[in-house]
Amino acid sequence: IRLLLEYTDSSYEEKRYVMGDAPNFDRNQWLSEKF
Repeated sequence: IRLLLEYTDSSYEEKRYVMGDAPNFDRNQWLSEKF
């Protein structure tokens, strides 16, 4: 998706989230923004 956004010269904000190590992934950082 980022490649398409760059190709079409669209503006976007890239966000990266820390998920932690397996098998105890923590999605709270992503979920707090998503919902």
